[in-house]
Amino acid sequence: EAILAHRPIPKREALREALEWLRRAEIPDAERCLRAFPHELSGGLKQRAMIAMALAARPKLIIADEPTTALDVVTQAAVIRLLRRLQREAGLAMLFITHDMALLPEAADRVALMYAGEIVETAPVEAFLRAPKHPYARALRAALPGRAPASRPACSFARFRPVATTEKKELCWRLSYSLHFLWWSRFWLSSSCA
Repeated sequence: EAILAHRPIPKREALREALEWLRRAEIPDAERCLRAFPHELSGGLKQRAMIAMALAARPKLIIADEPTTALDVVTQAAVIRLLRRLQREAGLAMLFITHDMALLPEAADRVALMYAGEIVETAPVEAFLRAPKHPYARALRAALPGRAPASRPACSFARFRPVATTEKKELCWRLSYSLHFLWWSRFWLSSSCA
């Protein structure tokens, strides 16, 4: 359907091209997948099929909004490698949107960090992960696995508030701690299941 919606070609040719895109998306048994209903495919296969559908339209820009959400770590890595390979082969630009900072080194060349609906920092991935400048970026980096604070941190966002009360600092610390715990839990669960 994606092919026919963008180009007036015979249905048989569109099916042949769709099959080729499924193969390029590294879908095993692409012929069966072409005839399958979505509920018959795993999450990883659905994601690959969606990538194939998007690329079959021959875009110049791919907007990948949380393309690895709800996938296990191994499948996440495979999907990111696939996206990057197809991006290079087709000469596409890609906007990769994620909340999972652990994916950045594999998924992106540059980072644009948003806070409160605005871009607050842009940098190459390596520089962003090594030395983020914005307090929100530093708080996110500190929440990555292996970067647990030795002691209770001060509020990273106090400079942006007119009045940083003790109550606000306590709330900020709890949010930072919760974020760290969620990142750590996700990493721990994913690592132990891989």
